[in-house]
Amino acid sequence: MRCLICGSLSLKHICNKCQSEFLTPRVYKQYVDEMVVISFFKYSEIDFLLKTKNSYVGSYILKILTQNSIKTFINGNSFDKLGDHVGIVPIDDRPSEAGYSHTALISKQIENQTFKPCFNTLRANNDVKYQGKSRDFRENNSRDFSFNQQKCKYPTMILVDDIITTGSTFRQAKREIYNHYDKFHIFFGVTLAYVE
Repeated sequence: MRCLICGSLSLKHICNKCQSEFLTPRVYKQYVDEMVVISFFKYSEIDFLLKTKNSYVGSYILKILTQNSIKTFINGNSFDKLGDHVGIVPIDDRPSEAGYSHTALISKQIENQTFKPCFNTLRANNDVKYQGKSRDFRENNSRDFSFNQQKCKYPTMILVDDIITTGSTFRQAKREIYNHYDKFHIFFGVTLAYVE
């Protein structure tokens, strides 16, 4: 196959040279109602890669992006003070038209001895799509999340999404969890990219 960035022959969808040159992550922090959300790329830098997420090749691209950023960040920091296990809660991990869930795939890639995925935990009851929509639209059209506490046995968790634009998805998810389940604590949110 050929590298999606440089076009050279490669055993991966993005060759090692391009991963090193173009996919070196940086840590960007935003605050969404006092919750830190960490991102690793500007959306404008990798938009052509993220746009593949609704195709077959998209699952491979998301794995590469996650391994180069979120997984590296998680494995490179000490989270000992959090206890034995931290739940990874993918935001609305229902499969997309591509046949897989973007947030579930990212969460599975993050999994290690401390961080454990909690699938089917936080689901949107409203199928509204936010891509390309304004802040007003996002605020006025709730995703109407439901949190299934039976699916997450870890009181400390991180929330996972692929992209953050206005923070409304994280805000709504946090509200659903904290308004109904006081035994849970969201340590931080994490995404691959943020929209400037």
